[in-house]
Amino acid sequence: MKQTPTVKFFLLFVFYVTTIKAQDIEFKKINWEEKPPLPASSEKNEYAGEVIFSHITIEYKYNDKGELNRYYGVHKKLKINEENFVESVNRIFIPYNNKDIVVFKARAISKTGEVKETGLNKMKEIDEEGVKYKIVAVEGLEKGGEMEYIYCYQTNLKYYLSENLQYNIPAHLQTIEIISPENLIFKGKVINSESIFSDTLLEKKNRIKFELHNILPLDAEKYSPEEAGEVRLDYKLEYNTVQGNKKLFSWGETGKKIFEAFHFGQEASLKDIKKYISKTGLKGNSIETIFKLESDLKTDIAINAEAKPVENVGEVLKNKFGNKDDLIRIYLFILEELEVKYELVVTCNRFEKKFDPTFETWDFLEEYLIYFPELKKYIDPSNRFSRLDFAPFSNTGNHALFIKPVTLGNLKSGAANVKTIEVPSIETQVNYSEYELNLATYDSLKINYFQSMSGYYADSYRPFYHFTDENKKKELAESIVKGILTNDIKIQNLIVKNFDINNPNEFEKPFEVRADVSTSSMLENAGNALLLKIGEVIGPQTQMYNEKERISPVELAFPHEYQRKIIFKIPEGYKLKGEEDLKINIDYNEGGKNLFGFISDYILEENTLTINVREYYAQIFYPKGDYENFQKVVNAAADFNKITLLLEKN
Repeated sequence: MKQTPTVKFFLLFVFYVTTIKAQDIEFKKINWEEKPPLPASSEKNEYAGEVIFSHITIEYKYNDKGELNRYYGVHKKLKINEENFVESVNRIFIPYNNKDIVVFKARAISKTGEVKETGLNKMKEIDEEGVKYKIVAVEGLEKGGEMEYIYCYQTNLKYYLSENLQYNIPAHLQTIEIISPENLIFKGKVINSESIFSDTLLEKKNRIKFELHNILPLDAEKYSPEEAGEVRLDYKLEYNTVQGNKKLFSWGETGKKIFEAFHFGQEASLKDIKKYISKTGLKGNSIETIFKLESDLKTDIAINAEAKPVENVGEVLKNKFGNKDDLIRIYLFILEELEVKYELVVTCNRFEKKFDPTFETWDFLEEYLIYFPELKKYIDPSNRFSRLDFAPFSNTGNHALFIKPVTLGNLKSGAANVKTIEVPSIETQVNYSEYELNLATYDSLKINYFQSMSGYYADSYRPFYHFTDENKKKELAESIVKGILTNDIKIQNLIVKNFDINNPNEFEKPFEVRADVSTSSMLENAGNALLLKIGEVIGPQTQMYNEKERISPVELAFPHEYQRKIIFKIPEGYKLKGEEDLKINIDYNEGGKNLFGFISDYILEENTLTINVREYYAQIFYPKGDYENFQKVVNAAADFNKITLLLEKN
């Protein structure tokens, strides 16, 4: 098979760098103190362990044949404050893919200063699902003592990577240094922390170094950026001076390379592409055509990660399976044949990384979408459960590389632009619920239940209901009702509408569930009165407490709104009390724009109580300074859930 343009690019790069003279590894100069000082006291420390220091060296060097290699070295010292920390650190794993381990040694330093060393000869090799490791146990570790180790090994050659710099224990001093031959110039950027940076050329080697102090653990916080909020270093190869002063990784050039890679084999595939278009009846440039194309491909073709790439994608159409990249090529070839305007979008999961438009690296280019600018809609080609609509919520609000096809004479290429994947408006993300409550007996309620979900809410259920076996559809629908109401319910007359994801007329409508429900858990006898736990009708709610000071900003999956209407028929002979508690008004805005809020009110007319509740979050990103007010809104929903009304006999 021919090589894709992307593969050719890297082969060309390696060829150019093979003309430089071999050099020695700097990490061999690193050593520990012959006689380590006594460990400091571990009393009054809230963490089980600490990183006293961590020095990471990533070194690129040429061997005697002029081939470039990469080495990864670590010198780290840990303080052991609790006995249970020993078990989590007493084994050291080093990846071992038939590459050289240049150096390894470790030692345990007791609280009295006794030293016990472990060397390379104690290592064992293990294989976990095809990944090989060298493993060694460090003996002699104890509470109040320290552990120190040094290792360096040859690893796979990569030019753009991320290095995590935040752990589940404090790190007092961290340095990370990237060393490279004189002709290779690297650039790095520390994310989510301040650092001290130095850049030197010494002994014909480039050295960039980052120093960080007192990085505390990032505790798991609700509604946070998650992994994307962790401290890390992104680094990349910026220039190879043998090739001149042009950046090796620019967004423009990267867009061209990706476009070329996904147009590999287009000419060889053209006959089968035209045959498929004719067979399926795809015609013209319309939303109906795009929707049908996606539905047909996701219904007919399975993605197999192990499938080998092919030049003619007609083989994928024939065999009904292929890898993800070949399926994307099929989309692009068909869209171009139908003259549908599109852009190929490449980005990453914003909960894992924020795409930085100022730092050009392939490390952000992990997930592919197809965007239709005239429709302002996306296809996620790798997700068989999604259809033409919004981008996945994990991509919205993140930057991305948008690659637009352009024609220059007889040549086709891709013009790349970095833009933000828009966040859907709150009006498109509504969960509407309606409950009509009637007293069936003195210890049970009848509830006419209705729920309507649009946007990502619908995406949470619609595709799974669509693909679920007919015998299990009822079970799934009942679980939706039970997810809102208490589990102590009986469900009858269950109706589900608008679940066919391959029918555009249904897909564009909200996903709906109706049912007749009876329950006794919301009623409680109190002598001559009844207690109605009316707040429980909105389902369990999150309660947020401040155990520690908030560290992270608030980040949500998507803007969203809950609209709830509760109607209760007061039985004859009873009088309602406590309805004043139903009035809640917590609403925040800034500069005329709504931020978030929880507003509930009621109307009491004769024997009918009507409650309207609106809970909304209009954005996905809120600064840490908004957290306290955000928390009030979340807790307001939890407070409403606890409201109980009193029904007294007249």
